[in-house]
Amino acid sequence: MDCRDARLHCLFASWMSLRGGRAIPDRSALDCAAISSLLPYVWICRLAAETGRFPFRLAGDEIRWLLGRPVSGAHADDLLPNIAGSINATLTAVLHQPAVCYFRGLLPHADLFSVEAETLALPLADGDHATTVLAATIFAWPSTRASSQAAFAAQPGPMLIPVSAL
Repeated sequence: MDCRDARLHCLFASWMSLRGGRAIPDRSALDCAAISSLLPYVWICRLAAETGRFPFRLAGDEIRWLLGRPVSGAHADDLLPNIAGSINATLTAVLHQPAVCYFRGLLPHADLFSVEAETLALPLADGDHATTVLAATIFAWPSTRASSQAAFAAQPGPMLIPVSAL
């Protein structure tokens, strides 16, 4: 894992320690104190099985500020309509493969403004089923804010690492 931000390394290490002998740690084992420096950037989505969508269960202060509107209960694809298909496919893969997802690059924001982001998304289980995505997104405004659709299309997509490979 080539995370640039040390807090994402901390999140990954915490998740790995929660696994024990399991492929995916149980959601109830999550210890927010272990990732306290990262909490403003943390977000949690849980798969709604009946719709296949991902409503936010929690978002830290920095994530709520970035999105600029209430987050709790809102669906990821509604909050990020520019990348709705990609985000749903990625979150689904995190749970169904299961896999760890890492992304570093530009995220589209309003009116083709963009933010430079680094995201780590990790699956959590309820019993034997992966149901929840624990993630953190560290972001910064780039020096030039306007980005073309071509810039978004040209960048590499999220990297998925199967949990079985860890």
